[in-house]
Amino acid sequence: MFLDALLDALFDSAKLFPFLYLTYLFMEWIEHAAGDKFVDKLKGANKVGPLIGSVLGLIPQCGFSGASATLYAPRVISVGTLIAVFLATSDEMLPLMLS
Repeated sequence: MFLDALLDALFDSAKLFPFLYLTYLFMEWIEHAAGDKFVDKLKGANKVGPLIGSVLGLIPQCGFSGASATLYAPRVISVGTLIAVFLATSDEMLPLMLS
C-alpha cells in the first residue's frame, strides 16, 4: 500500500516536472527580456494600481500575494495595491469585507 502511494506520487511528479520546468524557463525569459520595462509600467500605474492588483489577485493562486510583497519591498507598487492583492487572494476576504 505504501509502495503504491509512493509510485503514484513519483509518476505524478514525473508528469508535472516538464510543465513546471517550462514555466520556470518562460518566467525567467520574461524577467530578463522585459524586467525593467515591467517595473517602469508598475511604477507608472499610480491610481489604477490597486485595481490591477485586485484583478490579478482574483486568479486563484497564492503566488500573487507573495509576488506583490516582493514588489512592495523596493517600493515598486504602492501599499494600496499590496492591500488590494492581499484582499483579493485571501480566502477570508468575504467575511473580512462583511465585517
